[in-house]
Amino acid sequence: MQKDNKQTKSYWLEFENFSSNSTLIENIQTEVCIVGAGIAGMTTAYLLTKQGKDVVVVDMKSIAKGETCRTTAQITSELDERYYNLESIHGLDNTKLVAESQKKALDKIEEIVKIENIDCDFERVNAYLFTPPGEDYSELSKEFEACKKVDIPATLNDTSPVKSFNMGKNLCFTNQAQFNPLKYLQGLEKAILQNGGRIFTNTKIRDIKNGEIITITTENNDQ
Repeated sequence: MQKDNKQTKSYWLEFENFSSNSTLIENIQTEVCIVGAGIAGMTTAYLLTKQGKDVVVVDMKSIAKGETCRTTAQITSELDERYYNLESIHGLDNTKLVAESQKKALDKIEEIVKIENIDCDFERVNAYLFTPPGEDYSELSKEFEACKKVDIPATLNDTSPVKSFNMGKNLCFTNQAQFNPLKYLQGLEKAILQNGGRIFTNTKIRDIKNGEIITITTENNDQ
């Protein structure tokens, strides 16, 4: 998703303040090239540079201008694809792996925030799952039982925690988190550059050729 796919400007863009604004205009070599400077690409780059890898990040626009700038900023172990549904498709053991990965991802973000001293308003909070108005609560009950199987802490409540927004029954997931995603990525950008990584924006990939040496060509014909 690009930020101009929607008519409204994302609130998070008010905090946009990245230093990486150079376009790739020469041929370079690197151990790892990451295409996409959203939260997934930047996190990968950060972790690899921490391991001493030579990393280049390229993006056709600038940092966090896709899906990342439109995130809800919630960091939760609960998924849009419900755990009971994942269990029915992939089995309990695989669903447990998914749940564990969600919890570890949340903890990893908190760890990075602390290690790099990133001022991004990270805060541990509760998360709530409601059903749409007019629908029954069976979905919540099924998800509650599925969460217990995969060791996701949750409570099934009869009323909303906010009296002015009483949606009835809900699932509460404790010890979740929220943050400012743009501030977080600014911290990642700083750490990546300090670790020797390179970030190029406004650099669109035109072609990727596999081989013993992978060649990536940009629209400027740089490799």
